[in-house]
Amino acid sequence: MEFLGIRVDEPMWDQVTDYVGHCEWDVAPILWQRMRARLFDEWERVFVALDDGAIVGYCAFSQVDYIEDTGYGPFIGYVWVEPRCRGHRVSQQMIEVVLGYARGLGFGCVYVLSGHEGLYEKYGFVLVDKLPLPDGELEQVFVIGTEGGELGQVVTVPQMRDAEAAAIAAVGDDAVMQRAAAGLADIVARELAARCGCVEGCRVLVLAGPGNNGGDGLFAGTRLARQGARVTACRTAGQVHQRGWDALLAAGGEEASLDDARASLGDFDLVIDAIFGIGGKPGLRPPLDAVADELIAAAVPVVACDLPSGMSADPPFGLAEGLPCLRADVTVTFGARKLCQVTQPAMAVCGRVDLVDIGLWPGGAG
Repeated sequence: MEFLGIRVDEPMWDQVTDYVGHCEWDVAPILWQRMRARLFDEWERVFVALDDGAIVGYCAFSQVDYIEDTGYGPFIGYVWVEPRCRGHRVSQQMIEVVLGYARGLGFGCVYVLSGHEGLYEKYGFVLVDKLPLPDGELEQVFVIGTEGGELGQVVTVPQMRDAEAAAIAAVGDDAVMQRAAAGLADIVARELAARCGCVEGCRVLVLAGPGNNGGDGLFAGTRLARQGARVTACRTAGQVHQRGWDALLAAGGEEASLDDARASLGDFDLVIDAIFGIGGKPGLRPPLDAVADELIAAAVPVVACDLPSGMSADPPFGLAEGLPCLRADVTVTFGARKLCQVTQPAMAVCGRVDLVDIGLWPGGAG
């Protein structure tokens, strides 16, 4: 079996269009009309499965599917396999090829619309939403990470807790935290280089919470300080991750009160939100609730550690209730994507999501 991604300007496009047009499937005419009108961008593709040169299946990979303005994308859509070829993993293999192509384009996850129960779940997709159709029915929205395997999962908080506990039992809490901190620091350094031209001399504020999320941020700040960044940390609660705090100060980092940090937000080149992680509850209490608006007013970029503080990783995320949370330009998440990072409207608050492998799964970081 051979799988090809066909561009709109390739000679085979017309052959595939004709095949789709003759396909006896109720949604095939929608794809056929799009293909016939060539309503595909340069990066979008129609993938085909070929058996001895004959088309036996196809799917589309594009920013939109048959429901427009969903807030999701890109989509694998219109997955079709000839009846005689079903049961031979053709759909699964075709989807894996598309995920590889999407990963090469820089997409972290891919969505599917489907009314079927149990079909895409067996390929690793997770149900994240249901959208209304004109007839009043609901269409399901599924998502999967493009990394493949367990790293490409979308996990709930209990699933993440179990994976973290197993990793900590194997290598220790400090090793897992240092992996997270290293990944966070690397991405912050790239953001600083892109925005400021360098890391050295840039001013970074770490909003440090009381738990391990704060520790991840403080150890990341320590690494940035060693690269020449001017890092300031402030406690957002009565307690703080002490080892991380001590390490940052030993590396030349500075301490500021929350009031002083709030008064000078515009002086920083970037803020690391390390207040709350997956253990946080929706919403922020005073005075942190005001910090969300103050960061927007200061126009300072925010990189969230695992997820934006004030948002729950699992639904309900808190946004529908109007609860305050920080908004991130970039969210650096660890081990696997969380539901809030792939589900609207929460995912819009996360900004770009970068996934860091911290060795939670077999064959991962070591």
